[in-house]
Amino acid sequence: MREIITRPVTALLATTAFAAGTSPLRAIAKLPSVNFQSADAFGTYEWSTRITLRGFNLDGIPLGDMSYGNYNGRRVSRAVTAENIGSTVVSQGSGAIDTQSTNNLGGTLSFSTIDPRAALGLEASGELRLGHGLSVLASYSCNDNTYRNDVVIRTKDAQGTDVVTTIPTAGKTVTDSPKHLVHGEVSYDQGPLYGRIGVDYMSKRYFTYTNDQSVPGRALVDPTLGYRFDLCMRKPVELQINAANLFDKSYVATIGSNGFGNSGDNQTLLAGALRQIFATVKVGF
Repeated sequence: MREIITRPVTALLATTAFAAGTSPLRAIAKLPSVNFQSADAFGTYEWSTRITLRGFNLDGIPLGDMSYGNYNGRRVSRAVTAENIGSTVVSQGSGAIDTQSTNNLGGTLSFSTIDPRAALGLEASGELRLGHGLSVLASYSCNDNTYRNDVVIRTKDAQGTDVVTTIPTAGKTVTDSPKHLVHGEVSYDQGPLYGRIGVDYMSKRYFTYTNDQSVPGRALVDPTLGYRFDLCMRKPVELQINAANLFDKSYVATIGSNGFGNSGDNQTLLAGALRQIFATVKVGF
């Protein structure tokens, strides 16, 4: 079991996930006593980064002072991505006696990485050409990604009594990790006429670490139909019509837009696009 131990002072545990590619330093900018500035929205542009808190470590290993050109450690964004941060603990004031550091301690900021995840998967794809411009393509992906351990948080209340909180994540499916992905496509291209119709299926996805909230699976149909007109030009003129979400299915496209929570609805869902139809004309000279 993974344990996160905080000091019996003002310490915050950051468990909210952020957009892929976000710097771990940017992810804690909203915490009290942390002043983070950067010219980059994701906080990855190191030269423009400024953070005032001192005493940084990752899994107990000192990281130095997080300044640009850090000579006494390593920037946390070069050691781990935000997706692999399990917790971020901020101690305001002076750091704990047992905090490892290479510089004089003010407040401390300690990152802890998540345990490795158990991941099994299978991928298969194939294409069959039937002749006369007709072909069939199919692909399938099966993923079984789970968390290995529960998360145990140990803190103390105002009276100094130990408080232990266990988040039952062991064996739970990783958030935003559909178990099944299927794509099928039938296409035709012979002479002036061409077209295709594709179906994409995604099974249900969880958006909490304890898997008590999920969005159902969905299947979307996207067809294309085109015709080439020979107008005695160097290239034929093409008229093409495309449709996305042909049957106007209501579905959830993005989850985790506001971070993933341990349980309950954290208002992280974004609706997918309704039916869209496009017509294009392509002329070559």
